Amino acid sequence: MNETSIPEAAPLIMSKWVEQQLLNLIPPDAAVVVEIGCTMCQLGACYKRRNPAGKYIGVEVGTDEIEGAAQIFDEVITTTSGAITAEDIGYKNADCLLIHGHILDNIIPEPHLQQLLEIVTDEGIVLVSFENKHHWSYIKELLQEDTPVQDLQSILTKLDSLCTLNNVQDILEQAGLVLLDVIGVGGVGVGYQQFLQAAQGLLKSYEIGQAEFTQRFGYRYFVVRAVKKPPERSLLIQVMTLSPVAAVNDKRIYEPVSFLRTIPGVRIVAKESNIRIAKVTTDEPRIFLWQRPIMTRPDSLN
Repeated sequence: MNETSIPEAAPLIMSKWVEQQLLNLIPPDAAVVVEIGCTMCQLGACYKRRNPAGKYIGVEVGTDEIEGAAQIFDEVITTTSGAITAEDIGYKNADCLLIHGHILDNIIPEPHLQQLLEIVTDEGIVLVSFENKHHWSYIKELLQEDTPVQDLQSILTKLDSLCTLNNVQDILEQAGLVLLDVIGVGGVGVGYQQFLQAAQGLLKSYEIGQAEFTQRFGYRYFVVRAVKKPPERSLLIQVMTLSPVAAVNDKRIYEPVSFLRTIPGVRIVAKESNIRIAKVTTDEPRIFLWQRPIMTRPDSLN
């Protein structure tokens, strides 16, 4: 699982980090992007600056907050019905579909999601972002209540929600999607190590190790990327860069590579200076990108 660690932050600041992850995962050349649950509008505004030729469509269940989106999005669709359907959106050529966690109840159960996926092209990408309702801070709150909790499963039952990593992964797979990767956003934060020490008994009762616990319960937000069918081919791009000089690395290396990463099947390994060559499978082609200094002598390649 990929991860982006940031300091403990207010929900608004945290959501901006989530939006940055989503922005980096939307294909930069998408002809049509549909965002369901676009209340805040910032993501669409940022993407339109990156790809002004693409069509960006915002969808929301009836709300006044979306009114400002009319000046940002190419089209704004609102529905007052309980479930959002493909008929509500009216498109069947979306290269990327974004779904935010607060809207999951409006596309579940599974038949609704399967029907909604008709708007996505066969090569399209589905991104789901959500706050992790099984975050360790919620577990800690229940442990501090007067009523004692005997085991971790009892706590998770009390925190029952669609917005957990296991639930969202199961929902997407049941709808026929192929999961590509999961990005954890928002580091474990202050107090996590002390919590782990106090919760050793819970971990043992649930038969879960610290690494798996951190993966499932340590991140405040998750972004899950999925596709309709497995990538036909894979590609590993390994990048070795020099120490940053102004914005040279960003413009010459990191931004182009980040665009390539949006292609399903492309895997990126990028580091400064020395890099350990990653293991590859027999059917995985590889590109090695080396940002080198200016060569002035015959032995510069040594």
